[in-house]
Amino acid sequence: MRAIQPTASGQLHLDGFQIGYECFGDPARPAVLLPPTWQIVDSRIWKMQVPFLARHFRVVTFDPPGNGLGERTTDPAAFEYERIARQGLGVLDHLGIARASVVAFSRGCTYGVWLAATQPERVERLVLIASVMTPHAWGKTPDGCFERRETCEGWQKENVHYWLEHYSDWLVFFFSQIFPEPHSTKGIDDGIGWGLGTNAEILAASVSRPELWPAMSAGEAVASVSCPVLLLHGSADPRYPVEASRALAAARPDWEFVTLEGSGHVPICRDPVRVNLLIHAFLTASAAQAERQ
Repeated sequence: MRAIQPTASGQLHLDGFQIGYECFGDPARPAVLLPPTWQIVDSRIWKMQVPFLARHFRVVTFDPPGNGLGERTTDPAAFEYERIARQGLGVLDHLGIARASVVAFSRGCTYGVWLAATQPERVERLVLIASVMTPHAWGKTPDGCFERRETCEGWQKENVHYWLEHYSDWLVFFFSQIFPEPHSTKGIDDGIGWGLGTNAEILAASVSRPELWPAMSAGEAVASVSCPVLLLHGSADPRYPVEASRALAAARPDWEFVTLEGSGHVPICRDPVRVNLLIHAFLTASAAQAERQ
């Protein structure tokens, strides 16, 4: 059973592909967009944020092609970063939302930065959690991901040939790694369940690589963001170490940066109370400042 039911939901054909969306909370409140991350999970990854944020905001989530409410396809065009970010704008347009804050996680941080850099009039504030991007690159293609290996141990399992032959084992390994905190059984089980909503062929088509990244350089995008930005990153992230967010903070010292001590790659699930309070405080800072003036 879900902690909160959507007030609106549906599917749309946007930018060549079918996506699904859900809305939560009062439509009269300020909007917050929670974009997707990699297709290995769906928008339920936000299940610890949606009920809390919906008390204060109109919350919008969406699933692009690949998992959840999105269509299933192996067309690489469906996984282009700019296309997915534009689909987020399409959902906002469909809902009549002219401006929203964006709270993004992992690969979703790339969508958030691109939106803030190219559509500044649409993005009020931006929160980047466990960013996979740096000022130097939109992401990183896993080493040897497309090479056939005789054996795969540890992170060598991040390999499309291994996925095609041992998909369930890959899911167990992946989620056990990105949830390194003690007592993470629930998070791991949820992740495996979400991963089973897609398949190895779709993950192979959606692997982070330059042909999927935006045409604008990461550095240009980071420099172009004009809205307030909050960076959150776990100190114990084994997948995308905290140095990625530190590099963003160094490039943009005007951005706020909070290290989540002891958190792994998914603090939105394993440290939700602190994350939610930090998000709420940041998103409401401008209103609080206005009241004090």
